[in-house]
Amino acid sequence: MSIEQSIQDLVTEHVENAMKRTVSKLNSDNHSLSTRLEWTEKKLSEALEQLKSKNEALFDNEISGDKIDGGTITHFESTGIKDDAHTRKITINKDEIVVEGPMRVEGKFGATEIQYYKAVCDDLDVFNSVKINGREVLWENALGNSVKKSKLTEVGVLRNLNVADIFTVENNKVGVNTLLPGGPFAVAKDGLEIVTDVVGSTPYVGTITSDKFSIGTNREPTLFVSHDNKIGIKIKAPKEDLEVAGPIRYQGQTNRYEPEVPNNGSHSKGDICWNSEPEVGVPLGWVCIKSGAPGTWRAFGNIS
Repeated sequence: MSIEQSIQDLVTEHVENAMKRTVSKLNSDNHSLSTRLEWTEKKLSEALEQLKSKNEALFDNEISGDKIDGGTITHFESTGIKDDAHTRKITINKDEIVVEGPMRVEGKFGATEIQYYKAVCDDLDVFNSVKINGREVLWENALGNSVKKSKLTEVGVLRNLNVADIFTVENNKVGVNTLLPGGPFAVAKDGLEIVTDVVGSTPYVGTITSDKFSIGTNREPTLFVSHDNKIGIKIKAPKEDLEVAGPIRYQGQTNRYEPEVPNNGSHSKGDICWNSEPEVGVPLGWVCIKSGAPGTWRAFGNIS
């Protein structure tokens, strides 16, 4: 055998030995990997069987609410909630909760702010006031200043009343067109005022100033009282304590002033006509001695 052949055989032997060890190791590793894969497949099958069993039979308190998303739960009930509705009643949006249909609260209901469009209740109990558009309209014992109209048919005892500066009730006084009545009852117009009062122990109707005062009918003043307490009948500015613009009648008899004896009209016995143009040698007046039209008259009181 040549040296070349010997070297070749030696190299071949070493290569074969090295390859055998490598192939043997690879075969051993493949067997271990196969065993592991078989074990993993077995455990996975067992887990799938357990999961399948759990899907078919759930136990109490086994599912967390964190695991549920979407879907409809029928006949829902918990410790604090019972749902018997057949249609949707409550919708929770991002900014509001919408309740469809009537809502009843048995017990107290607290809220920092309530906004409503229509409210119906048997009793409404508030602590301070009732407001509309942010303005108080009702307190326990007062109406708000914004209340301008009402249809009250009965009120209790009023202490003060002001009807647009036309009718005033205040401090035991009633005033019409005056805020400061000069007596228990006063009516004012154009700066003039009539009062009804009691002066001393005498009832009084008149003025509290020096303005003249009149009484009449059909809007026609007839009896006048001047600023100095003189009385005129159809005389606006009487000069005497009593001044009459025409004939007067007292105790059933008429007294008049004429320049001559009456020659028309009806007169009664005892009526007197005073001479309105007296002169020396003429009568002071005439007296009716027989009733008639004009009646029978005789002169009396010849002026010397």
